[in-house]
Amino acid sequence: MATQGIDFAKLSLVDALDLAILIEEEARERYEDFADQMDQHRTPVAARFFRHMAGNEAKHGQELAERRAQLFPDAARKVTRAMLFDVEAPPAPS
Repeated sequence: MATQGIDFAKLSLVDALDLAILIEEEARERYEDFADQMDQHRTPVAARFFRHMAGNEAKHGQELAERRAQLFPDAARKVTRAMLFDVEAPPAPS
């Protein structure tokens, strides 16, 4: 896992939820990118699969966000997207 500034030994529950939400967002974006690439390569079945996976990640992220809002409605976010990169995916091609 590529992270910057996250001390996992001191991660609170709210921080863990925020991290999980960010991971789901990153995965959704990556699947959407894959779907777009499959469209460009005229492979619609693969594109549909990746869009389905993006939908799953969006659903998971929403469920986590709802749970966080229930448990910690006033807690400030300390974990940010800048602290992680490509957690669920291999590095993006350059």
